Amino acid sequence: MTDKEDYRKYLDTRFEGMSTLISAQFINVHDKLDAIEKQTTATNGRVGVLEEKESTHYINCPIKPEFEKLNEDLTEYRMLKKYPKLAIGIIAVTVLIFLYGGIRIVHNQDQLQIKQDNLKSQMDMVNTPVNTPRGVELWPSGMLMDSVNKTRNGKN
Repeated sequence: MTDKEDYRKYLDTRFEGMSTLISAQFINVHDKLDAIEKQTTATNGRVGVLEEKESTHYINCPIKPEFEKLNEDLTEYRMLKKYPKLAIGIIAVTVLIFLYGGIRIVHNQDQLQIKQDNLKSQMDMVNTPVNTPRGVELWPSGMLMDSVNKTRNGKN
């Protein structure tokens, strides 16, 4: 059957059609690959620009001052988190200092009250001139106030 001329022509036409189809598909694939290559080249150029921008973004970032301020605010928190025993020690020392100061203030106020009472009793002993039927006599001022109060209340 392969020796017949008609069959050979039939096979040649079939193979020729197949090779034409395959060539058309290869041309189509090459055109698509060329388009993909152009698009990839353009995309890579834009990505390069964006990568350049991203690498310098931190330097020119408009939010950089706020970020640095936030970072500074968190410094104490990070220190407390890293050294909790030190933080507890600082708090304990501060509380002890406040307690000691409070005790000293109360003690000083007690001493001041004692001094004021002593001064008041000493002031009561200061003599005040008083007119009496016998003449002018010097009375301790505390007694004078007591006698004035008694005469006002009608007890004397």
